[in-house]
Amino acid sequence: MKADVPIFHLSFLVKGAVGDHAMGDRSLREPTWASRVARYYRLARYTVMTIRREVVREILSGGGNFRFNQYVSHWTRQAKVFEAYDVSSESVGSEHWKRLAEPQFRLLQWAGLREDWVIVEIGCGNGKIPYMLEREKAIPSGAYYGFDIIEECIEDCRRRYSSKNFHFNLIQKPSLDLQDEFADCIFLMSVFTHTDEATIHKYLGQIRKGLKSNGVCIFSVHLIPESWPRQVSISIAQYPFATIRRIISDLQFQCYTYSDYPPLGSETYVPGLVTERPYGQQFLFVVSKTLQDNPKLTRI
Repeated sequence: MKADVPIFHLSFLVKGAVGDHAMGDRSLREPTWASRVARYYRLARYTVMTIRREVVREILSGGGNFRFNQYVSHWTRQAKVFEAYDVSSESVGSEHWKRLAEPQFRLLQWAGLREDWVIVEIGCGNGKIPYMLEREKAIPSGAYYGFDIIEECIEDCRRRYSSKNFHFNLIQKPSLDLQDEFADCIFLMSVFTHTDEATIHKYLGQIRKGLKSNGVCIFSVHLIPESWPRQVSISIAQYPFATIRRIISDLQFQCYTYSDYPPLGSETYVPGLVTERPYGQQFLFVVSKTLQDNPKLTRI
């Protein structure tokens, strides 16, 4: 919010720059119009920011259709922006879009992708993962299920990927209805980077129910040092490593990261990265119900 843009009517400022006591003792002076503007602007800005923060917290908590609809509306608007490469239908097929798709597919390969895998992607957006699965003919005897809250994304993916083992579903409530032990891999890229702690705990609990006994869940989180103030909003959510690790432990998951990534728990390492990005560094977690024997994974 710019300081030079008034957000309330100043009709109460009908006097001159100073009052009758302007020449007297400083403590008796009436405030100048400039100080009044500054004081009321600070008060109004604080009020607006407080309300906005509380509204966002309510939206992210996932309670009630109205809050969920607000969240859906935000990301539906984002889908109209070409540079929103995760959700914009207009960016599909661009060189930058393809450069984002390939490393995400590589994560599935590192996790042990097989031809008969059942893959569930929460937040499939404009379909980078199914694009790669189709291009590489990666799951001829498996299946892919993409879920998203943006109706335009789901409809666009249904048009572009008509294979019988590709399925796309619109999320219409703040919950994941997954069958028991249904998926070999559940993938969430840039989902928990926009949700609050309670939602992360809730979704991971439902994901645990939907994973096969030897299945894996891959998700990303914006990590920040413990000393940093947290920011939780629809645009970005940040967490210390210990917070995410505690949620994973509460749900009795085994926790890993990729061997090619530095150790996430290193307090000396994490601050070194986030200095380049004030919103924190996006890290990958891999969780499973059972111990994984995979050289690409490092237990943390």
